[in-house]
This record gives sequence, C-alpha cells and structure tokens, in this order.
Amino acid sequence: MQPVRAECVYIPGGSAGAGGDYARAGRLFQESLALYRDAGDQFGAAELLTCLGGVAYDQGGFVEARRWWEEACAVCRRLGDRNGLARLLNNLAEAARFLGEYAEARRQSEESLALLHDIGHGWQLAGVLYNLGAVAQCEGRAAEARQRLGASLQLARQLGHPRAVGLALLALVCVALDEGALDEAQTLAEEALRLYQDIGHRRGAAYSLGFLAQVASHRDDAIAAKRLAEESLAIAREIGDKLAIGAALRTLGGAYRQLGLDGAAEQTLGAALSLLVDIRVLPEALDVIVEQAELLVQRRAAARRAVGEMVPSSPEEDAAALLVVVLGHPAAWQSTRVRAEQLQANLHGRLSPEARALTQHRAREISLEALAAGRAAYR
Repeated sequence: MQPVRAECVYIPGGSAGAGGDYARAGRLFQESLALYRDAGDQFGAAELLTCLGGVAYDQGGFVEARRWWEEACAVCRRLGDRNGLARLLNNLAEAARFLGEYAEARRQSEESLALLHDIGHGWQLAGVLYNLGAVAQCEGRAAEARQRLGASLQLARQLGHPRAVGLALLALVCVALDEGALDEAQTLAEEALRLYQDIGHRRGAAYSLGFLAQVASHRDDAIAAKRLAEESLAIAREIGDKLAIGAALRTLGGAYRQLGLDGAAEQTLGAALSLLVDIRVLPEALDVIVEQAELLVQRRAAARRAVGEMVPSSPEEDAAALLVVVLGHPAAWQSTRVRAEQLQANLHGRLSPEARALTQHRAREISLEALAAGRAAYR
C-alpha cells in the first residue's frame, strides 16, 4: 500500500506547488519520496526527486534544484529510463544556464536532444531547443539563437503548449534587445504577457512585465520602466521567486538611475546584487555590477558639474575596477560584456596609466560576495 499512500501525498503536493505554496509542496513531496523509497519504487522516487527540484527551481533556488535533479538523473540512468533522463538533462541544462555554466548547459541539452531524436516527445524537444537557443543568446550567437528559439516556438504552438510558447517568446525578447530591435522586443513581450495572464501563470507574467520594463528602459522611458518593474517586483515577491525579484530590482535600480534618483538606485541595485549572488545567478549579478558602474560614472559627472574639476577621481577608478571584474568573469552574458566594454572605453581616456594599472590590481582582489556585502570597490 505504500505506493498508494505516496500517491495520496504526491497529488496534493503538486496542487500546493501550482498554487505557490512551496513550503507545503516541498514537505509533501519529501513525505511521498520517503514512502516510495520504503516501497522500493525507484521510478516513483525519481519522479519525486524531479518534483522537489521543480519546487526549488520555481523559487530561484537553482543550486538546490540541480542537487535534486542530479540525484533523479542517476536513478533514471540505473533504470534505463531514457524519457525521464532526457527530461532531467534538459532541466539540469536550464539550471546550469542560469548559474552561468554555458558549456555544461550546452552539453546537457545536446545529450537530451540526442535521446529525444530516438524516443520522440515533441513537447520536451521544444524545451531542449529553447535551452540551446537561450545558451546561444547568452553567448552572443544571435543567428543560432533565433533559429533554435524560432523552432522551439513553432513546435510549442503546434503542440498547444502555452508555457513552452511563453518561454520561447521571452527568450526571443532577449535576442531582440541585444540587437536593438525594440519594437520586436515589445511585441514579443506583450504577447507573452497576454498568454501568461490568460492561463493564470503569475510567474510568467512577472517575467513578461520585467522584460517590458527593460524595453522601456532601452527607449529611455524611465517612468514607464519604473512602473513596469514595480509591477513585476510585486508579483515576484508574492510568489516568492528570488530570481524574478532580483531581476526586477535590477531593472528598477536602472530606472532610478535614469531618473537621477542616485540614492534609490544605489540601494536598489545593492539589494539586487546581494540577492542574485546569494542564489548564485551570476550572469544577472554581473549585469547589476555594470549598472552600478554606470551609476558611479553618472554621480561623478554630476559632482563635476556641481563643484568643478576638483573632485576625487575614486568613483571613476571604482567603476573601472568593477568593469574589470565583469569582463574577467566567464558567466557574463555577451550583452553584458558589450555594455562593460563600451563604458570601459569611455573611462579609458579619463584615467592615468597608473590609475588603470591600479584598477587591474584592485579587481583581482574583489570577490562577488564582497561586492554583494558592500565591502569592496562599490561604496
């Protein structure tokens, strides 16, 4: 009777997770996992391990999600469960991408893709194509990203899988933003928002609003960016998604900077960096650091206008050191690198050779954890 009892616990756990009650979902899934293990049901145990990873994932806990999924993956390999293995490899690839481990994400997605070519399962194929396209976007390969994501979107539409459609749409927003195609980015994000609102998917709605805020920021419409980022942040906080919270804080801090609200920008960007480093989503964290560097340069310019040339140069040196940290980190998105390189070129002529050498030395001593805690470089 253990599998029956486990099922009775597992089903309400799924309902709790779908409703955003992650604490209850995790507790019920853990109880169900213990029952399946007691009964020697490895297939059931693998499914519960996958569910526990999903609970962590939905809260932005990608390191914890990966632990659960790796354990489930090992069970599926022992059982010869190729379908379960393909799904888990794709899950692991997505976690690796969020953590900035692009080579690992690509390897796992390609292994999953090879399995799916043998066994079918179109909706899973849409997810793998999405992951491969998203990795290509992170690494700056726009043509490949568009091809992969376009194929994922087409397949998801054919299969009538709205969540997969939404994922592909939002990943294509990133590509469009990288290319400066703001009208396209807005159209895609608005379609994703309508879709997620229609199916009652609040997490997807939060991310869609966040991307619309980024489009507004790129258009230099800081008031709209602030409003949309605040809407995204409110939903993210209600559902407890730490990544969505961090991303919304990053965009909101950027809007404050554009509005000249330097104090609010500093506080908000600091909160975003602290959260994103804590959950180890380093690509997003590095993007925040570039925003902080831009804030330092903006403050420096304002100080020079106010009191003339006799202003200490440390803000520019701090900004330059932050940019060296970003450019030297393998997890940085290509779009983040482009922003950092542009700002670095702007700073280059303002710093003496001695100051530039000093920033290189300082950058080697800076850790992301120290930056997140406010103990280094950015003050």
